[in-house]
Amino acid sequence: MEAWLEARDIEASRDEVRGLPVVKAEVGPAEAPTIVLEGHIDVVPAHPEQFEPRLEGDRLYGRGAYDMKGAIAAMMVVTAALRDQDRVRVRLGIVGDEESEEGEDRGCDSLVDNGFTGDFAITGEPTDLHIGVEAKGVLALRLEVGGTAAHGATPWLGDNAVLNAIDVFRSIESLPFARQSSELFDRPSINLGRIWGGDALNKVPDRCVIDVDIRYLPGQDPDALLAAVRALPGVTATPLLVRPPATVDRHSPFVRGLREAA
Repeated sequence: MEAWLEARDIEASRDEVRGLPVVKAEVGPAEAPTIVLEGHIDVVPAHPEQFEPRLEGDRLYGRGAYDMKGAIAAMMVVTAALRDQDRVRVRLGIVGDEESEEGEDRGCDSLVDNGFTGDFAITGEPTDLHIGVEAKGVLALRLEVGGTAAHGATPWLGDNAVLNAIDVFRSIESLPFARQSSELFDRPSINLGRIWGGDALNKVPDRCVIDVDIRYLPGQDPDALLAAVRALPGVTATPLLVRPPATVDRHSPFVRGLREAA
């Protein structure tokens, strides 16, 4: 990315956050209204074959093509195209840890903390080419659920913590907040992403840990959601990552400009 930008006479710089790259570039006059184009190059885990890109007709398939290297490529081209104009300042920021689970010391936080901000920001997350003016918040929880150990030959003498954890997850899905909706979202999303339980095949597990990813709606209170989860019997809940929802004024002149351009 840096070489591509510099080959087009655009100075690029690189920082690191937890050993991962944060690439920055700017074009246009410093005193002009500033637009920030932001994206990430990291991806969620995948099978090895998913990292082999393939073309089918005019479509590119491969891990990260949609989320969000396609948008990164578009933003780089836009930045280069606007290099010599004098109406707007464009700041391109690319991070390497958007998909990570770190609650602190993140690439985007580093951009903001170091003043890499503007009058309006566009992130290249997939929206099916619609203009997205809201995003859900994140409440990622680690839940520990107990049980009673017993021999695998007599499971009725124990209390299976793995099965209890599944019941806890179903209970979260049944909490009142999970049935709420907003103008742009029909409901929050709740995903059981990881589970650890049991230490022997022939033993009823007495402890299970699950990681649950709750994407809550604008207007919902993450503290209230956490309290509701903690009120469930037999569960200990620890927040891993909490991020607020994002809401943009749909009447913003920048949003109107995007709509007119689209």
